[in-house]
Amino acid sequence: MAKLSKKKSIRSNVKSTRRPATSSAHRPIPRRPAPKPRRPAPAPVPKRPIPKARVQRPAPRPAPRRAGMSFAAPAMQRPAHFDEEQMRRLDALYRRWENIADELALSSVADRLEDVDSAIVNLPAQIATLREKGYLFNPTWEEKAEGLLKQWESRRDSVFRQYETQSMRLQQEAEQVSRLLDEASRNARQLPVADRRMDALEEMVDEAESAIFGSYDQVEAALQELRREMSEAEFLLEVLGSASFPMLPEEHGIAATKAEWLVQGGEPMKGVLILTDSRLIFEQREEIVKKKVLFFAKEKETIQKLQWQAPVGAIQVVGVQDKGGFLKRHQELITLRMEGGDAPPQVTLNLRGSTNEAWSALIRRAQAGEIRMISEAAPQPAAEATGEGEAAPAQQSAPAQPTATPPAELPTVCPTCGAPLPPIYKGMRQVTCEYCGAVVRF
Repeated sequence: MAKLSKKKSIRSNVKSTRRPATSSAHRPIPRRPAPKPRRPAPAPVPKRPIPKARVQRPAPRPAPRRAGMSFAAPAMQRPAHFDEEQMRRLDALYRRWENIADELALSSVADRLEDVDSAIVNLPAQIATLREKGYLFNPTWEEKAEGLLKQWESRRDSVFRQYETQSMRLQQEAEQVSRLLDEASRNARQLPVADRRMDALEEMVDEAESAIFGSYDQVEAALQELRREMSEAEFLLEVLGSASFPMLPEEHGIAATKAEWLVQGGEPMKGVLILTDSRLIFEQREEIVKKKVLFFAKEKETIQKLQWQAPVGAIQVVGVQDKGGFLKRHQELITLRMEGGDAPPQVTLNLRGSTNEAWSALIRRAQAGEIRMISEAAPQPAAEATGEGEAAPAQQSAPAQPTATPPAELPTVCPTCGAPLPPIYKGMRQVTCEYCGAVVRF
């Protein structure tokens, strides 16, 4: 009874807390909020005319059609009747399949083809950009780029057909190997058959890649060589654009490379070695630690300073040497003997971005005047005379090329005291008389 009375009291309390019902006549009518004023629509922005590009680039070619193959090995079964040796051979087969599955789609080959295709198309625009920035050497770049484009256009379709043919062959063979793996996971007698077919599949992948690469390897090799020369020219322009010294009038940069000057009795000095048609220059560019705390660099200082220069005609390559060995950094050493400038009589440099043989040949070519500029065009053949004595009109007139002015005669005696001047090397713009100290400019 006590429990029932307690429940009644709880229900009565709950009922008492409810709100009394009200009639609909006394309920307040909710008011709708006033509509917000609409914002005026923004005025249309007039479209600006798009300027036309100055350089008309060739339209990009479609990318090679990928095979889109996916070779997922079937779920490996672990039959209870296999012994330990049979399970080991089955595990080895599945590991080989997983390793070769990515190569079956020839995705790396397709990426390489796309890179070659886009690189050849963009060559003319990249060469034009380097010319606009001021690189005037290697006048055969334009001709090489045009020749590469013609070669690639003649071989491109056959190369892509070769890619698709090899992809289909690999797809058919991979499907058979996949079925053999499934059978070998249930029947141990199929293990040797699957092993032999896996060997054949791996050989087919190597043969397919070799066949595709062999169809355009000469074009790719010429492309890589041209891109390497262009990359070196781009590095030279970056170095000259941020140099701490001015260029001489009518001086043009030929090449630049990172190098270390092995100072006698001191620490190696890092910088860049620059060759122009007038000088050989070494500019220091490195960060020097000024303060250390517990073997950690606390303060650093960036140093960029012209250390020495020498006329290109006064340089003698004394020797080149390759150093390095086990656990030692390879060094490309070149030793130079110089006169007529503010450089030491002899310096040894460790080239970091090129080889000493290449720079030795480059210096000799610069001294002999064998590095031609784009303005130094070959002379045009004379027009053949017609029967009436007039020159036959050409189909298309070639643009006029600037002619090189003959060099002025170099002085041999001092105009002040009449004493003989020291030897004048190629690239020198002035010489100091050893007797009276007069500076003779030419």
